[in-house]
Amino acid sequence: SSSTFPSHSPSGTVVGSFSSVDVNIGDVYTYSLVSGSGSTHNSRFSIQESYLMVEDPSIFPGTYYVRVRTQDQSGLSFEKEFSIIAVFGLCVFLCRLETPCVSCL
Repeated sequence: SSSTFPSHSPSGTVVGSFSSVDVNIGDVYTYSLVSGSGSTHNSRFSIQESYLMVEDPSIFPGTYYVRVRTQDQSGLSFEKEFSIIAVFGLCVFLCRLETPCVSCL
């Protein structure tokens, strides 16, 4: 599963959200970035509640990989790798069209 977001997004920009399902209806889940296969770019992102957020605003266009663990209140967990694609943001596009470049956040 993958998600796209504009490159050079400010820290705190929401990239996507997580949800979990298991047989215990009503369980509460926590999400965290964990090391392992597919965790190459974990340091560039953070998780707040169930939201994956940009941590590093200097992300260039390209594909980034994170590994996420979901854990229920009983301590049972599941881990999965996700790919996230940073695409050219509007500000980057404008800077390529205008001379001199307009500064954008």
